Amino acid sequence: MPLSSIDDIYSAAYAPDHKPYFTVHDGTFHADDVAAVALASRLFGGSDKVNIIRTRDPKRFKGLLMDVGEGPLDHHGSAYSMGVNGVPESSLSKLYNIIKNKITPNEAAQVYFRQNVVDPVSKLDNGIALRRGENSLFTWVPGFNRNYSEKRTLTNQDERFKQAVRIAEQILDREIQNAASDSKTIGLKNAILQKAMNNAVVEVPAGLDMSKELAGTNAKFILTRYSDGTYRLKCVPKSKRNLYSKKVPFPDNWSGLSNKDLQSASGIPDALFCHSNGFLAGFKSRGSAMNAAHQILKNKELNK
Repeated sequence: MPLSSIDDIYSAAYAPDHKPYFTVHDGTFHADDVAAVALASRLFGGSDKVNIIRTRDPKRFKGLLMDVGEGPLDHHGSAYSMGVNGVPESSLSKLYNIIKNKITPNEAAQVYFRQNVVDPVSKLDNGIALRRGENSLFTWVPGFNRNYSEKRTLTNQDERFKQAVRIAEQILDREIQNAASDSKTIGLKNAILQKAMNNAVVEVPAGLDMSKELAGTNAKFILTRYSDGTYRLKCVPKSKRNLYSKKVPFPDNWSGLSNKDLQSASGIPDALFCHSNGFLAGFKSRGSAMNAAHQILKNKELNK
């Protein structure tokens, strides 16, 4: 049956005996089928409220079919199709397309969820390598499959699948919350990005990660005030694809030092620490953090 609404999802899942069923393929499972079942479960109160069947036998198909049967929520064979952003569809993406307004009610949240959850799964399941700096939250799924040394008679693959789904549910619930939060901060982020076009040091509130967005601006350092009143100065990465790179690193002779040792090396009286990888340093006051940034930037100009 065609699936174009949440009502269609419910109708398919509850057929034929008014109990919810999901059917996915048996054998080795992957991020796509695990994540699709976990996401669909959000509509039914959790995977423990759903009967999950794992089979490739059409005679055993029941309820909502995902990643099997070449139906509306499969992406193999005749069900293959290209999705948004030039990414081939997966079962997860096809399901999300139908229920996205329920799971992520506004456009900004949907952009976040697609970029951070759906697209990486779709790429990996269709054999497309992730770009540098792009991550998938479900690369751990294959490890839940039965390994070579485990005997089939003693290892229940279906139970392993359900274990993976339960973990995936927790991840998806958190990402749904993160998507909602991200959509609420668009105005704040845009204001920070505007300042970053003309300033080497930009202030970003604690808990708001903008390293990737700031990579494409003039900003060299991120300044953040923490709840204890201290300040952190963090290097902005050179590229969105390499968040470990640094436009301007802290001096080598600061790395790994703290308190008196760092204060002596830097000449900054209330310096607290500098990470051994030279991307983060702490200070007791905003003024000291700003002085550190200006000192490093000045030295960089002198050494050109």
